[in-house]
Formats: sequence, C-alpha cells, structure tokens
Amino acid sequence: MAIETLQKTEGLSSQRSSLLNSHLQWLLDNYETAEGVSLPRSTLYNHYLRHCQEQKLDPVNAASFGKLIRSIFMGLRTRRLGTRAAEQTVIAQSQHHQQYLDVSRALPDFVELDLGETNMDNIGPDDVKALQSLYREHCEAILDVVVNLQFSLIEKLWQTFWRYSPSDSVEGATITENSGVSEIEGRLPCSRLLVLCRNEAVLKWMSSCDHLMYQALVEILIPDVLRPIPSALTQAIRNFAKSLEGWLNNAMNTIPQRMIQTKVAAVSAFAQTLRRYTSLNHLAQAARAVLQNTSQINQMLSDLNRVDFANVQEQASWVCQCEEGMVQRLEQDFKATLQQQSSLEQWAAWLDNVVTQVLQPFEDRPSFPRAARQFLLKWSFYSSMVIRDLTLRSAASFGSFHLIRLLYDEYMFYLVEHRVAQATGETPISVMGEYGFCVRFNVLQFEDLNAMSPANIDKDEMSEMDSDLEEDMEESGEPLAKREKAEVEHEHQVIQVIQVGALEDGSNPVVGVVQPGILHSLPQPPQNRAEHILTPSAGTPTIRHCSATGNTYASV
Repeated sequence: MAIETLQKTEGLSSQRSSLLNSHLQWLLDNYETAEGVSLPRSTLYNHYLRHCQEQKLDPVNAASFGKLIRSIFMGLRTRRLGTRAAEQTVIAQSQHHQQYLDVSRALPDFVELDLGETNMDNIGPDDVKALQSLYREHCEAILDVVVNLQFSLIEKLWQTFWRYSPSDSVEGATITENSGVSEIEGRLPCSRLLVLCRNEAVLKWMSSCDHLMYQALVEILIPDVLRPIPSALTQAIRNFAKSLEGWLNNAMNTIPQRMIQTKVAAVSAFAQTLRRYTSLNHLAQAARAVLQNTSQINQMLSDLNRVDFANVQEQASWVCQCEEGMVQRLEQDFKATLQQQSSLEQWAAWLDNVVTQVLQPFEDRPSFPRAARQFLLKWSFYSSMVIRDLTLRSAASFGSFHLIRLLYDEYMFYLVEHRVAQATGETPISVMGEYGFCVRFNVLQFEDLNAMSPANIDKDEMSEMDSDLEEDMEESGEPLAKREKAEVEHEHQVIQVIQVGALEDGSNPVVGVVQPGILHSLPQPPQNRAEHILTPSAGTPTIRHCSATGNTYASV
C-alpha cells in the first residue's frame, strides 16, 4: 500500500519500487510507534543513511524518507518544540552525536617543564610546579567539554585560566567575582604568571602541550575521516573551529604578546585541521555515491582509457622527473581498482599503499619531510594533467573525476602529514605548523608556493639553482656573454602561470609553463613584478618564482 501511494505521487519505476521495499522493511524492523514519545527527524534520517551505506543502497532524500515514514506509521504527527523542549532536544542530539566521537581517548602525558639555569625574579620551583599542574587541569577541562560537545564553554575556561580582564575594568582591580579565578590566583598569582609567560622555555613547553592536547581533540571529534558524520555535527565542529582564534585572543588580553602568538599559532593549526578533516569527510560521503554507481564507474573507465597518458607523462616528466615505470604501474593499478568497483575503504587502502611505495626509500632519513612535500607536488601535477586531458575531451564523466580527484588529493595530503609526523616523532598538528603544510590543494593547481619563494629557500638550495643554471648555459655550447646578449635582444614576451611543480631534487622550481601560441595574446603585466624571473629552457618560457597561479608576467 505504501509503495503504491508513492508510485502515484512520485512516479516511481518498478525497479525503484523494489528498492524502496527494502527500505520500508528496515523501518518496520527498527522502529515502532509509542504514545508520548518523539524523535528528531534528523536522528531517524542519519540512522537510515548509515544503513544504506553499510548495505550499499542508494538512499532517498530527506523529503521522500519522511513520506516513507508517514506511509507506514499512519497518524504520525509533527510536534513543534517550545523553548524547554528545544533545549532537551539539543541535549538529546548531543548524546546522539557522541556515538560518532572517540570518547575513550585520554589526554597524553605532558613533558616536564625545565627552566634550566634561568633566574627569574620572584619565581621559585613551587611556581613552576603550580603552572604545570594548573595547565594540566586546564587542558583536561577543555577535553571534557569537547567530549560533551559543549564548545561554547571553552571561551570561559580560557578566560578563567588567563585571568581575563574586561577592557573597561580598572587597572590593578582585584578579581573576586569568579571563584575559579580566585582559586587559580591563590595557587599562582597573576604577576608570576606574567613573568613565566615571558620565559622562552615556558613558551616552548606550552606549545608542546597544546599540540598534544589539540591532536587528542582532533582524534576525539573525527576519529575516522572517512566515516559518515551527521551534517549537524559537522557544522557544529566547523563553527567551533571558526570561533577559536577570536575566543583565545579575547581571553588573553592581559598576557604578553609572545605568549599570545605561541598560543594562537597552535590553536590556528587546530582550527585549520578541523576544517580540513570535516571537508575531507564531506568529500568522502559525496564520493561514495559515485563509487557505488556502476554506470558512472563504466563511463569513467571509458573516458579514462581515452586519455593520452603518453602525452601526460611526456609533459609531466620534464617538471617532475618521475620514474616512468612507477608512473605506468600507478596508471594500471588505478584503472584496475576502478574496474573492480572498489569501495571507498578499498580506495583508501590503495592510496595508503601508494604513499608507502613512494616514501619507503626515504624512511629514517632527514630528507623524509622534503621527499613527502615533493611527492604531494608531483601527485598534484600529474592528476591536474589528467583532469586537463579529460576537460579538453569534454569527457561525460568529468564531474565524477573532478569529485574523486578532490577527495584523493585531500586524503593523500592527510596520509602524508601523518607519515611525516610519525617519521619526525611529532603530532600531525605540529607538523602542519613546522613544515607549512597548512595550505590545501586547489582544484587544478597547488596553491602553496611558500616552499619555493626566495625567502624560504636556504643558501645551499639557492647555490644549487645558480650552479644548475650555469650548467644549462654551458651545455648549450654558447659563451655566457653571448648567451646574455642574446637574451637582452630577445623580444619581451608575456607568459601566464597555468601550472605548479618542482624538480625532483627540490632545486630549480618551475611554477609556470605556457604554450608559445598564446604568448602574444596575453595582457601586459603590472610593473611591480621584477622579482619574477623568466628563464628560457629548451625553448619553453618558464617562471622560477611566483606568488599565485593565473597571473601574467613579462620576460626579462
């Protein structure tokens, strides 16, 4: 009866009706009516989505799901909530959302604070011990409110610990209205806290503690980046991340600037990680529908087989200098995994295996982080070349490839940052700050050029670049003076940055390449771009350093 009703109202096919029969049976097996009991619609729908994911079924949208429920449980009414009922619903939703958290995770041990031989006025061993114990209790309190999803309480915890003083308060006034502040003040007076906040050893110790705490919070809130998370919880986490810096800056208005900078750097990496992981989770759920759709997978295979991978390899190898055999193996493995209609979890395992193969030669070596960054650049470059080919061919499955490429780039980034953290003995959050990993991948280009800018390239690397350029000129068979004169007489051209990459050894970064055919059709660049140096190489104009893709620059 329920299916017949939906067939009339929705125009369902017989195949779709058969699928809905299984959904209806699941509802009957899992729910029943009860007098005086109500459930949020989002709770039922999220439960239903998890069932569809586990059984590899295509879910109906929320509106159709509501019609399914009403077609089975006749007389069901929608209850609009008053203020008190709404508060109770929020509590119930928080309890429901806790099943997606890893509430068993505890705060790791902090290292001991050692001031060494430093002498500070009026600071004794008892003050150092008080700071350690108070900060540990403070971090445990933060963990507790996060586990209970009471994000707004964190601002109050920060204000209490850092002795927040409203901007209009009288300087030197004694804070007595907050019993928490009074208790902390008795154990570590604010004047001594301010002295400690200026000590370099304290700054490093607190940064280390923050990285450990924030990493624990990330693993509590998002224990599995691929597991479906309710949209309400995702939005709550993103809003929390957006508020963190403002809360902390406001709470520390009386604290020395160096301590504020240290604290904000850590909380900023934490907020960025939450935003990245929730975005990755969102992409994963969108990609599941593609990976479970047989017709879409077949179309993707058909379009992928038309890609000219020989041409992709020829263009990319000039920039990346990757081993051709490795690239061909990855191509064949990718096609085979796609043809097997692998699940998202199977794709994740494949990507993890790729990272292992590529980075294994660098394990236990100081060059591991650098090799990891180079791998991300090469991965992005190759995948952008494939997407470019699909775009030019107007591939029917371009949308599916676009989504999959976004997901795989983000997940590869996630895997690499964890490998670097493991190799360096640090947390992924501290790796984000130390190695500049905070910049995300863009759709068609890698946006982070900090590692390639002159300010971030050490003297050894710069000397390597200079010597490489000299070798190139010497190999051309022309005297340097003649070569320089020819370049001066060369007609000034304009090139546009359309791709990002770097050579395998990290030297001679090439961040812009353009086909000669469009050189003269581009507009003149701004006059303040003298730092961007054009280097002709093998007849192809390139820019060695650049601040953004899409810009145009004149040759020099």
